[in-house]
Amino acid sequence: MKFLTTAVVLIPLFLSGASMAKNLKYVAADDTMESEMCVSAATDSVNQFRRKVTLNIPTRSPIASMKLISNKLNCNGDNVETFAKLTQNEAVANYLGKFKRGSVKIYDIAKVNPDIKLSGSVMISTD
Repeated sequence: MKFLTTAVVLIPLFLSGASMAKNLKYVAADDTMESEMCVSAATDSVNQFRRKVTLNIPTRSPIASMKLISNKLNCNGDNVETFAKLTQNEAVANYLGKFKRGSVKIYDIAKVNPDIKLSGSVMISTD
């Protein structure tokens, strides 16, 4: 019974956190087309995103435009597909994943350096 009570209390907390993420506002940091594409990747539906990409990226075909965006555009230091996932726009992230070229990262797992410290900061605002 205690488990059920805990589950009933925790589930609304998780749901409120998910809905709070949808209340975030994404604003382009400048007037460039790249920043507008990043905002679109975070907020728009797949059809809206695809339309904006094909209108703003002049290539020989819409598929070439998507390949270019998917492999070359970075938003806040992350690839546009990763950025869409971070902003919880899974539909656009999955769509972009279809056009992503594979990559390989090689790590030296035998080398251990305890002096390395990684840190970062993120500013999130709610409106």
